[in-house]
Amino acid sequence: MKRNHLFLLPVLCLAMLSCGGGKLQLEAKVDTKLEVKKEVKAEVKKEEPKEEPKAEPPGIEEVLTAAVNGDHRPAEDKARDPYRHPVETLSFFGLKQNMTVLEIAPGQGWYTRILAPVLKDEGKLIVTSVDTTKDVNSEATQSALAYQSMLEQNKNVFGDVQIQVVKKDNKLGEPDSVDMVLSFRNNHFWAKAKRQEAKIYKAIFNVLKPGGVFGMVHHRANPDAKVRQALNKGYLPEQYVIDRALAAGFELVEKSEVNANPKDTKDYQRGVWSLPPVLAFGEKDRDRYLEIGESDRMTLLFRKPVAKNEPNDTPAAEEKVEAKKEVSAEVKDENKAEKVEKAEPEEEVKEAKKEASAEVKDENKAEKAKAEKTKE
Repeated sequence: MKRNHLFLLPVLCLAMLSCGGGKLQLEAKVDTKLEVKKEVKAEVKKEEPKEEPKAEPPGIEEVLTAAVNGDHRPAEDKARDPYRHPVETLSFFGLKQNMTVLEIAPGQGWYTRILAPVLKDEGKLIVTSVDTTKDVNSEATQSALAYQSMLEQNKNVFGDVQIQVVKKDNKLGEPDSVDMVLSFRNNHFWAKAKRQEAKIYKAIFNVLKPGGVFGMVHHRANPDAKVRQALNKGYLPEQYVIDRALAAGFELVEKSEVNANPKDTKDYQRGVWSLPPVLAFGEKDRDRYLEIGESDRMTLLFRKPVAKNEPNDTPAAEEKVEAKKEVSAEVKDENKAEKVEKAEPEEEVKEAKKEASAEVKDENKAEKAKAEKTKE
């Protein structure tokens, strides 16, 4: 038995070693696999794209600049940019992408081509037009039809531009329905309409929401120019235009000189139409008029006032009530002080009278005493 045991001992040892080695090998393999998994996970994390911070939406000037530089604008439109400063002008008026904007008498769409792409996604552009179903052969109708065709051809860039047909009542839309009204070089037409002029300004006022704005650009006459003489040449005095808007209920917010042109002498035989882009004299003195550039223009911003009657629960109303209370208390205190001041002199007068009366009595007694001594 002992021999057999001795013989089996190495075998058992080898078996134990082989078992232990297998376990060690297994643990080593497990560790290796775990390390590989860790490395794979680390590599995957490295390869995963990092979330980029969300970019802020472009500002209005950036959006306007993109619209101004767009391929949809013809070269002749872009040639006018140095004189009309569309980005600066519309930024001054406070244009925003989510506004409802009404453009008055857009002509052939010089400003429409800039406004429509800006308002396409978040806002709305409305333009006025004559009734094209009447007097089909008239110049105004033909111009309006050409404009409508231009809108259709650029619908993918402009979106749905709404056309508001203006009739004799001068209604421009539902009351309090738009955020901004824009007018470019139209005021002389309104002034020529005489009695209709005030109604046009009032119609603009009515269609705006309270707090809505009216932006206007027009050829500017010299301040002392007579209205009718200036009007025949397409110009109007700035104060005349301001007064018409104020009379309709607007308040003047601000003026801008962005479209001013000191080279414009305003004394040409054919007025503003002598200058580019019309160049009424053709080749005659063409270089002279090109050197002057487009007309000197006023750029005015008006606002439709909000309701003056504020609700009693607003902070502004509460502040007014408190202010009135404070003023009332101050007035009462002042009145009391005045009464005290008045009372004090009255008391002093009474005391002075008493003292004076006493002095007189004493003097009388002294005189009587002297008289009695003299008799003696």
